[in-house]
Amino acid sequence: MSETVELGTAIRTDPAAGQLVAKGSPITLYVSSGPAPVKVPPLEGLSEAAARASLESKGLGVDVTYQNVPIGDPKDGKVITQSIASGTDVAPGTVVKLKVGKAPAPATTTTTIPPPTTTTPPETTTTVPETTTTV
Repeated sequence: MSETVELGTAIRTDPAAGQLVAKGSPITLYVSSGPAPVKVPPLEGLSEAAARASLESKGLGVDVTYQNVPIGDPKDGKVITQSIASGTDVAPGTVVKLKVGKAPAPATTTTTIPPPTTTTPPETTTTVPETTTTV
């Protein structure tokens, strides 16, 4: 196994390349079996962030889909299922599909309060009758 040589790539021969051998002599070709497999970690019940971190730390990819759960459900934000069982050996870079619970956002209510009104008394005018004084 090799972390740097791709699966199926010839890595050496025995006898080494360039050596003369008798016709019909056996030559052994060594081929890379690729990077060592990694075990898929247990993810069910973890938060989405923790599951992503766990997969990424092992060199695995992640694909998340969401499943509706009721508000207050303990599965909200948690991994409900994983596509590859924990403990399974897979090649680095393998994508593990996760289904994560997601509750709908709580409904918000908006109360509109009308602005306060002020009552101002109407302007009044008083007309004073003309008076005449005689002397």
